[in-house]
Amino acid sequence: MNIPNVFMQPLSEGYLAKQLIGHISRDSTAISVREKPVKKAVTPVVKKKRGRPEKGEERGKGLVRLERQSAGMSLAQMKADLPTLCRVGVFHRIH
Repeated sequence: MNIPNVFMQPLSEGYLAKQLIGHISRDSTAISVREKPVKKAVTPVVKKKRGRPEKGEERGKGLVRLERQSAGMSLAQMKADLPTLCRVGVFHRIH
């Protein structure tokens, strides 16, 4: 005879009789293959000039992918331009 269960059974039935109690089951099966991020090649960094550009000096940024695509790329070129390798680290918290 389990005394705590005998004591708690009538209390829990009276208090929680009209409530639905549920639980979540999560699968903890290990994933067999996880893609690892590709290490970037180290390129020497060219320092940019700080401050306001001088008269006549142009400091432009490169075109963004959407701008390059709207400039007249074909669909095959657009697909080839998209990154295919994993460049992001691993999630530490999935839930």
